[in-house]
Amino acid sequence: MNGGPTLVILAAGMGSRFGGLKQLAAVGPHGEALLEYSLHDAKLAGFEQAVIVIRSTFEATFRDDVLPRLSRRMDVRYVLQDTTAVLGDERLLPNGLWGTGHAVLVAGRDIDGPFAVINADDFYGLSAYVAAAERLKEPARERYVLISYAMGDTLSPNGPVSRGVCELDGTNLLSIVEHTRLARDNGDAISEIYPGERFRLDTPVSMNFWGFTHDVLGRLEPLMEAFARDASIAPGSEFRLPDAIGELLSSHRVSVEVVPEGKTWFGMTYSADLDAARQSLAQLVERGSYPERLGS
Repeated sequence: MNGGPTLVILAAGMGSRFGGLKQLAAVGPHGEALLEYSLHDAKLAGFEQAVIVIRSTFEATFRDDVLPRLSRRMDVRYVLQDTTAVLGDERLLPNGLWGTGHAVLVAGRDIDGPFAVINADDFYGLSAYVAAAERLKEPARERYVLISYAMGDTLSPNGPVSRGVCELDGTNLLSIVEHTRLARDNGDAISEIYPGERFRLDTPVSMNFWGFTHDVLGRLEPLMEAFARDASIAPGSEFRLPDAIGELLSSHRVSVEVVPEGKTWFGMTYSADLDAARQSLAQLVERGSYPERLGS
């Protein structure tokens, strides 16, 4: 393992609202996927290797068509979320995909130092990677890192979205609560599940860009095991990373620094978001933020 931090890219999602593999959707001018821009920015920021979490039904396409292209940008490996046991008892994982917290534990088998976690289908911007890498390179680092974004910059005009709403004390994360079906409404954001709940558009939210020291894996594993053994958990439920970090925060076992470096974000929850993502990236290319052909 090299000396720089590792980038973990979560790419095992089903893309049910998108209607396909949005992880590989062609967004760049020459068909590049968003995760290629993530690797480009991460390398510039000082990340030295990446672990991409996928599912087995996607393996052949990824191994044969995608990995050779990605490997030209960085040292890249992949792991299979749905066939990798992390608790020593595969019976605890009957459906194979147990959410983002489980995905991080699967990737953690291939990591021995600090690492960041991102989604494959989100564009975060170079400043986010720089902020995370600088902190993860600190030799005595103990606090975790969350790159935050303003809620209003992350809502989709094409339907409701899920966001981790953050409560802060200065730069300290006090709590994070996953709110589903958030949508813009008359200058605020509302929850379609809890109509009386309103949020200012500048409310800080998590878009799942985290920075961790290696010890987080030992903290997540017992939470995952308790989740998997809980008979009251409904079938198909997920062990979500924000929920796990929220539980660790509430018991004062960890400290998380929130860094508002989310200057530019776009992503693809719905297929209708794809054109807007392409336009946003085309504008960045036109301004010279990225080359016309990535890697050139």
